[in-house]
Amino acid sequence: MKKFVLSDFSGGFNQSYAAEDFEPNQWAQLKGFIIVKATILRSQPPLQRVGTEAGWREIRPLVAADGTQLLIGIKNNGEVWKCIVPDVSQVYTAVNSATWTRLTSSNGAATITVGSDAHFLTDIVFQQSAIASGRKIPALLINQSYTIGSGGDTPIYVWADTGASVGCWRIIDASSNPAVYPGYVPVAPSNVAGSFASGTITVTWTPENPGSSAITGYSIYSKNGVLKTTAAAGATSATFSGVAGDEIDLVVRAANAYGETPFDAGGGVRVPATGYVPRANVGAFWAGQLVLADIEYFRDEADIAKGVALGTTNSARIRNGIWFSNPDAPSQFDPLASFTIGQPDSQITAMTVVPQGLLVFTKTISNDSGIFLLRGTSMGVILDDELALNFTQELIRGGIGTRGFTNAGGGFNHVKAWPATGTVTFLDENSLVWQTNTQSVTQINETIQAPQTSGANSTDNLVAWDKYLLFGSYNTLFVLREFGDRGAWTEFVLPDTTKTNPATGIGGPIYLQEMGNCVYFIWDDGTNKQVWRYNMQPSGAAQGEFGKINGVSVDLTITTRPVRDGEEPHAKTFWHRIGLRFRGTNTFAIKSVSSSPYVIPGYPTPAPGTNTITNSPPTAYPFPANYRGEKVYPAHGPSNECQVSVVVQGSSEIEAITMYAHGKKPTRP
Repeated sequence: MKKFVLSDFSGGFNQSYAAEDFEPNQWAQLKGFIIVKATILRSQPPLQRVGTEAGWREIRPLVAADGTQLLIGIKNNGEVWKCIVPDVSQVYTAVNSATWTRLTSSNGAATITVGSDAHFLTDIVFQQSAIASGRKIPALLINQSYTIGSGGDTPIYVWADTGASVGCWRIIDASSNPAVYPGYVPVAPSNVAGSFASGTITVTWTPENPGSSAITGYSIYSKNGVLKTTAAAGATSATFSGVAGDEIDLVVRAANAYGETPFDAGGGVRVPATGYVPRANVGAFWAGQLVLADIEYFRDEADIAKGVALGTTNSARIRNGIWFSNPDAPSQFDPLASFTIGQPDSQITAMTVVPQGLLVFTKTISNDSGIFLLRGTSMGVILDDELALNFTQELIRGGIGTRGFTNAGGGFNHVKAWPATGTVTFLDENSLVWQTNTQSVTQINETIQAPQTSGANSTDNLVAWDKYLLFGSYNTLFVLREFGDRGAWTEFVLPDTTKTNPATGIGGPIYLQEMGNCVYFIWDDGTNKQVWRYNMQPSGAAQGEFGKINGVSVDLTITTRPVRDGEEPHAKTFWHRIGLRFRGTNTFAIKSVSSSPYVIPGYPTPAPGTNTITNSPPTAYPFPANYRGEKVYPAHGPSNECQVSVVVQGSSEIEAITMYAHGKKPTRP
């Protein structure tokens, strides 16, 4: 008797057909499992729906200043919501009952409804005395839009101080106009002089550069910062009641539509206004600076003045342009702090902070576009109205990039850092999976590309968790286990894929996000777009939900590669037993075991000589704790090759599938 033991899962699945197309450690199908290590295949982690709210467009994790973990979501109707994420010990009923709360604005009108093009740009810090005086707290930046000149929607901070103290802050000026373009406040007036006579202080000054719009007036302050009087736009002097000594060290501040001259502004220096975030599609927060890319700006500098909204007639978009804020002032942008990457016909699609600097991804148009590294420690500063950059620009790889933005969106997760491997992963325009360490760029195992028969989808996205990379394509979720210089793919079972809407070409999972040992995503079943999560490292009672979706066991399938006895392709072997070795729990059940010359997943008819043992309902075993054993079933008999497919349910760790064979006669030795 011969035994063929398949116990190495480190090759993952390979969607091939012929025996010679498989490596010894590859399998034809591994669906509903995660590779724990090379010799252990575990049932997929619990899949739980998060709350009952539906209609989501995008989600993003946010950790509040007090450590509370939150999900922030934008709905299709533009509403912004929050949810405190359930603990990893909670079972599906508790997670299904998670509460979503609609957020309101802390300034301007309380009701928040963002535009159809609005999307999350980046994590950032937020500082506003009305919210958290003297402190910087975590926030997300929502900006827009994908299309040029789409209106005056304002950028928004979603800030989180505690789990209960979460809100939005519009970036608007005093007139509640959208603050979409940076500009300068007036230069400090010069030749300020004061005199005292008969209880009256007279102060004179010389107006200087008005900044980015006309001067609207002046404010006169004492040396202690107390407002004494104001003056009209054209004034060069003012008087107020006072005593001797009040005329010393007076401060005159000019105002325009962007604000007043700062108290500490020196002579002749143009100061950017505070509270402005330019329009952009891509963002990153690097070394205390907000970096924006794929930027939009006023075509005519005269239109910078407030009250003139960006539109198709007065704006231009620099798809390969970058703006950056002043250091430690994320809402203070100098109009001069901008530059371009690559060629004019390329588009910046993503930016990721790495230890070496900032990785910039562009949509590939020519070989001069691709992936760039801004090697340094920060973006730079403006010195004496001159741009001083603090990095060197390196082309890491030309001729490759990620998908660009479209009118229908495209701000999905095409680029994600993978900290466990020290790399950044990304999807190219064809949704092939790549990886870079900022020195080289390599394509990750190609075997999972075969299911994408319809080509790349705009909603394809990825996320990393620990040693795993999760890649979501239409109605499919692939999971890569990293093994040093190689990886192995399995596939997770998702919510019911029969409900997805093929007419729209959009399914789930989209917007994959990692937080607190869970992977969250939006699932579109054709009717509802709800938030779900894989509890990747459950504790407590939730550990009983391995292999389950909302508490219901689902089919988990293992199909081996075709195995041949010897090198003679026409020699038949009598396959008489199939063994499944595993560690089980009291929720583990074996549903079916099939063996035949071939049982390729999706093959339309059973192969001749197929032997299938079906347990209906699946046979559950009340295993003792830490049970480890093997269940053996009859095989199909004589054939050139043998391939086995096993369908199980519940929580288990699969260790091996063994094929028992003998001779070339239908009798056992």
